[in-house]
Amino acid sequence: MTAVSGEIKPAPRKRPQRRRLQNPNPAMRVRLMEAAAELLRRQGLGQLRIEELAREANVSVGTVYLYFDGKDDLFIQLVKEFTERLRQRMSDADGGEGPALERLSRRLAAYLDFVEDNMDGFLHFRKGGALDTNLGPLELWALDVHADDVRPLLEEAIAAGEIAPADPGLLSQALVGVIQHIAAHWGETGARQPREEIEHFLRVYTTFGLNPAGDRTGGAA
Repeated sequence: MTAVSGEIKPAPRKRPQRRRLQNPNPAMRVRLMEAAAELLRRQGLGQLRIEELAREANVSVGTVYLYFDGKDDLFIQLVKEFTERLRQRMSDADGGEGPALERLSRRLAAYLDFVEDNMDGFLHFRKGGALDTNLGPLELWALDVHADDVRPLLEEAIAAGEIAPADPGLLSQALVGVIQHIAAHWGETGARQPREEIEHFLRVYTTFGLNPAGDRTGGAA
């Protein structure tokens, strides 16, 4: 699993710097993050207020600002944590053994498992993806992170002749983009289609698009 490059935070603005703790309490940070995640689950980013978060976590507003610069910073850190959990789930599913496309298929299944388990959070984070950061729009940062993880597998598959030669950077971006979009559509339509249908579609779509033989069986993703 590749490392997330660069610290992500809200885009620079002309505003006074808030005092931050030199030695923050990890337990307090977790407490604030959990409270924020619960509020987002109930009402979304647009309605989230720092004062409400402080009440939810039973702390002062000043305490919240000791750990986060504001609502945008808090949301970005939640997305970062969510992304890292998803990456770990996919890395564990890969296992590092077997043909590249087989491992990619396992990653796809793990991605959908994670989205299904965390659908509300996934949709809230998608809707807040236009938030500007020091590394560009938040949604593009998340796409880049997952594409960087997938790229070595695609390079391996190309070298082994499992898929047709193509630019692995563009290929990884396209593949992750399609998976993210379909997962979001699945969630936003109330998951009316069974999980098995979504996974089968993505397997067939990616297999047909990547396999030089155009195999439509969906045996790999």
